[in-house]
Amino acid sequence: MNLLIASFIILLIITNCITCEFSHRIGFKHGEEFAEQRLKIKQNIDKMNSKFK
Repeated sequence: MNLLIASFIILLIITNCITCEFSHRIGFKHGEEFAEQRLKIKQNIDKMNSKFK
C-alpha cells in the first residue's frame, strides 16, 4: 500500500512540474499557482492516507 501512495505522490509531483513549465511558457505568475498546487497535493495525500487507515 505504501508503494501505491509513493508512486501516486511522484506522479503528482511530475504533473505539477509539467504544469509549472507549461504556465511559464504562457506567462502565468509562478508563485501563487505553485502554492495552490502544493495545497491541492497535500489535501489529496491526506485523503489517500485517510482511506488506507
